[in-house]
Amino acid sequence: MTYSMDYITVSAKIRMAFMTRDWHLIKSLLADDVHWGDNSSANKCRSSREVRDRFRTAISNGIEAEIVEVIPVPAGILCQFRVLNFGSPQTREPRELYHLYRLSQGRIFQICPFDDREQAINAGNLN
Repeated sequence: MTYSMDYITVSAKIRMAFMTRDWHLIKSLLADDVHWGDNSSANKCRSSREVRDRFRTAISNGIEAEIVEVIPVPAGILCQFRVLNFGSPQTREPRELYHLYRLSQGRIFQICPFDDREQAINAGNLN
């Protein structure tokens, strides 16, 4: 499948923003009314400020994650994270988390979180 320059450019910027923890770059990738999580979610976000603050809070609370993969898919951009440290004294094994970023006009308007790779890929392959 051929992807637009928006998808390729935004994929590269997502990787760079998370690798460098560049909050200004992250915010610049988000639509003003970006949604993260569904309406029933306890941790839903409904603006670029809320999303940026959520990432910032996670990092300041000691959560450590690395980006494993950022790839364009038909429904947006799929990002795989490996969470190494959950920021609590309890030791947890590293685990994989997935985000599907849906784009409109080169900006992320929806963040869909997944714990399961297959579900994330299936959601990403829907047009």
